[in-house]
Amino acid sequence: GNAYAYRWRNINGVDLYWEFLRPSQVQVMLLEDGSGLTYNINFDEPDIQTKENVPQSDVIHIRLVSKNGGKTGVSPLTGLANELNIKDASNRLTLHALSQSVEAPGILSVTGGGLLDWKKKSARSREFMRQVNNSDNGPIVLDDLETYQPLEVKSDVAKLLQQADWTGKQIAKVYGVPDSYINGQGDQQSNITQIGGQYAKAINRYAGAVQSELSNKLNSQITYDVRPAIDATGDNFASEIGDLSSKGILSGNQGRYVLQHYGYLPDDLPTPDKPIIPVNEGGEDDDNSTSQGDNRA
Repeated sequence: GNAYAYRWRNINGVDLYWEFLRPSQVQVMLLEDGSGLTYNINFDEPDIQTKENVPQSDVIHIRLVSKNGGKTGVSPLTGLANELNIKDASNRLTLHALSQSVEAPGILSVTGGGLLDWKKKSARSREFMRQVNNSDNGPIVLDDLETYQPLEVKSDVAKLLQQADWTGKQIAKVYGVPDSYINGQGDQQSNITQIGGQYAKAINRYAGAVQSELSNKLNSQITYDVRPAIDATGDNFASEIGDLSSKGILSGNQGRYVLQHYGYLPDDLPTPDKPIIPVNEGGEDDDNSTSQGDNRA
């Protein structure tokens, strides 16, 4: 829920570079009057000493979800406390089931085997495995008194091993991201546009926190554009601009300017010699012109 970066600046206060800090490297403290925060920072470089009481203007502190008025953030994964406990218990059950299972490749049955003691059965098992290993992946040859049946993984044990999808769907739920974007099945009834809209809403939740922090610390208006993350090729965006132009909301040169501004069209694209007039639907004008020509004839 928290992301930190220390701002290395020169004597004039100009940023030279930002150094990423892990949450374990930062200790956040509240001022006595409650007006702000100070930080104690430990750096990985041994030649840089620990900095204490660093003012908040020198630290980029991005908070995701907060329970104390925005001073510090909370990870959304805390909402999965009960689910993660269930996951841990399921993992322990799976390990216990696998450790207690019989690890044998198959069963070798010998007709009249009840007359053999366990030492002879063990010796026959070792002899059979030596035969398999020395056959160089060839077929196994048995006589009429022996049959071999390979073991298969039971269905209930196989179900215990299928837990990755469950975890992915739970993480997608707390982060508000469609599970289809993190290798899930997703909603089969939703189209690409609907899924992209859900993904845009999820990104805006986090992009807004980044924008707010950077605008505050840099004293400038920071804007962000999530369109490349949703529409990588820009085809959907160009289709929307074309639809607005056809409805008269945007003129042709305005739509062309927007597409060039976002890099969908090259800046040096030649201007058409004649204005492009869209073809009327239905062919009514063609019928009128044809009938007038027939009357003149």
